[in-house]
Amino acid sequence: MPGLWEEVAYPRLQKVVSEAFNARTFGFFCYRAWIYTLFFTPALTVAGGSAASAVLNGGSRIALILTLILFGPVFKGATEWLLAKRLTYLPAVLCILGSALVPFADSVEGPLGLILLTGGSALTGVGSGFLILYWGKVYGSMGGGSVAAEAALAFMLASLVIPAGIAMPFFLEMGLVVIFPIVSVFLANREMVVKVGEAPEDDGKTAPDMDHSTAKRLLLKTSIVALVFSLVLSVLREAFNRQYYGSGEFDSFLATTGSAIIGALIVLLVLVFSRRLDLAFSYKPVLWLVALGCFLMSLLDEGSIWPYFFARCGFISFTILTWVMLSDLSCKSDLGYATVFGVGQAAYSLGSQFGSMVNQSGIISALSIEHGGVVLSGLFILVLIALYTFVLTERDVSHMLAPAVKGKAVEESLPPEEPMDDRDVFSAIGQKYGLGERACEVMYLYARGRSRTRIEQELFMSAGTVNFHLRNIYAALSVHSKQELIDMVEREAKELEEL
Repeated sequence: MPGLWEEVAYPRLQKVVSEAFNARTFGFFCYRAWIYTLFFTPALTVAGGSAASAVLNGGSRIALILTLILFGPVFKGATEWLLAKRLTYLPAVLCILGSALVPFADSVEGPLGLILLTGGSALTGVGSGFLILYWGKVYGSMGGGSVAAEAALAFMLASLVIPAGIAMPFFLEMGLVVIFPIVSVFLANREMVVKVGEAPEDDGKTAPDMDHSTAKRLLLKTSIVALVFSLVLSVLREAFNRQYYGSGEFDSFLATTGSAIIGALIVLLVLVFSRRLDLAFSYKPVLWLVALGCFLMSLLDEGSIWPYFFARCGFISFTILTWVMLSDLSCKSDLGYATVFGVGQAAYSLGSQFGSMVNQSGIISALSIEHGGVVLSGLFILVLIALYTFVLTERDVSHMLAPAVKGKAVEESLPPEEPMDDRDVFSAIGQKYGLGERACEVMYLYARGRSRTRIEQELFMSAGTVNFHLRNIYAALSVHSKQELIDMVEREAKELEEL
């Protein structure tokens, strides 16, 4: 498929290599790496034993959920207040203090040790909640392929901290949990300051591309699926932990790293090789992977790594995809980044917390393949089918990830009598004037009032590629301005209708 490689895949691959490895990606990597270091590396998680880990995970999740809800949809201006009052680094301070209290509490016996551990878990939850909102604000102004590429690379690279932590001394791990939050906040704040100060050449204020009720409905659907996915993975993890993960072997940590790499690669491959940047296409294989993990749980021996591995691959892909969907919802609607990321990301933690409560009830540990494992596996698969069929469908995902077409630029808006919402018109015009498929996609978005920057993000093209296509479009249609292009497209569309 030389056309796919030359026109689509190779330019996108160049964009990933040249542009996705940037300071923003590194900042998001630091956020993810801090989570992996604190909750997944052996030295810190094993230090307090299983009881301490349960308190740390549970307390941190509850604090995270409360932070996202309170400082998201309830008190929307709280994060902005922190930034305005120059308290930007408070989340990093909370993360560092909480991380430091965890090993310190392990050396203190009695109720005081439990209090310190609970306090440490609460501080890490609040700090990580604000980190999510910070990065929600950064990515909530972007959307499209750029978020997918950067988030996938960040997840992939951050997961390498887990196997590295096996050979890492304790003091070095503690150094990392101090450095990662500071660097992440610094780079997130740098991005927010840059975005406030910059003024793209044709990025005027735009009306929301998605109506309020539709955005709320899609946010609710995404949150429900995220909650259920997280719950299912939490239960599978418990089934895996019973005989395998608790052994502390290298493979148990490698499963988490390997699944993160595979999950991120799924998103990157779809991003690079999809002709129309159809990230929604990755939603179906994500469900297949999670369902495969549930199915294998009833077939393989207890303690097998593969059910959890496949389910986690799908979950990581869905996690990255959700960052993209939430970014697009924030970018296209009037809900605001705090509400979108507060509700959406809280659903993940709520699902994990429900799964932890189920696990602690003893129901899962009492099940075996002979006694109930098949029933549990079948129930999970039915739930996943129901989610795909009735809750968050592939059409819903396509709606969130589709290029925006409703927004109207302030300076150059389209005449109201010609909505120009039919891509076939642009394909016919491109065919008439010898333009390729990618050029037609650029022409479609540009004529709809999208800026060059937005076209880069939505089609995941480099700035040079967008300019190259626009030059060819102007030359082929013999126009010299954006308004002339719009007028030309209107005339051609009318002629096509008459035919």
